[in-house]
Amino acid sequence: MSDDDSKKLATMKEIMKEIIRKMGILELEPNEKEISKFCNLIDDINELYFDKEVAIKAGFEDKVIPPGYVMNFTVPATHNFIISGGSEFVPGIIKGVIHVGSIVEYYNPMTVNKGYIIKTEVSDPVKKTGSKGSYYSVIIKLSILNEKKDMVYAIDNHEFFFKLS
Repeated sequence: MSDDDSKKLATMKEIMKEIIRKMGILELEPNEKEISKFCNLIDDINELYFDKEVAIKAGFEDKVIPPGYVMNFTVPATHNFIISGGSEFVPGIIKGVIHVGSIVEYYNPMTVNKGYIIKTEVSDPVKKTGSKGSYYSVIIKLSILNEKKDMVYAIDNHEFFFKLS
């Protein structure tokens, strides 16, 4: 790696850490009306999502939030990360960014009428080489936690490829 690339990579890492610091912990309060619209949109009529008594009988504290709805929490945080960094990354450091994909891992069911937080972390860039040259893979990890931060509900890992200019 050239000295210039090393400097660009170090700058990119510092900028990403600063963006995460500025984003802080995001607080979430699930909106029952929006969750109901989501379920109707995807034609999911599971009573656990609509009927508190059914959910309680099934062992939950309240109506359950559909697992697919989790992306409504994490995608805005991912976009915030990229948009925040966009104007800072591009000039002389990053030539291009590609969102490669997202993998969501579920650990505990989420229920309505609770507060949740999203903690955002970013991995160190890992250099990859392909037919189009070298690029860096970065994982943005979004953890959905309870307000006390002692229970993980889901983790959404977004992978991005960054090409140095």
